[in-house]
Amino acid sequence: MAGELSARVGHEFDTRFTERLDRLQAGLDAVAGSLAVMRRELSDLADTIAVESEVHAQTTELFGRLLQSSTARIEALEEAITAAPDA
Repeated sequence: MAGELSARVGHEFDTRFTERLDRLQAGLDAVAGSLAVMRRELSDLADTIAVESEVHAQTTELFGRLLQSSTARIEALEEAITAAPDA
């Protein structure tokens, strides 16, 4: 009888232990899947930031050139006005 009880308790323990291990593995698999998705999303975000940074740099350069051109035109107009004979 003691052996029977021990076998039954051992079997219940093994069954519960196996079920918990299975649930733990399923949880670990879900976390691993979530981490993989997050890594891909972070990689996409890093790529987007790099592209936006390059576009920002190019836009800043363009505005600088436009400002320089406008400044040169204004200076030329000022010179033309001050060099014009008084009427």
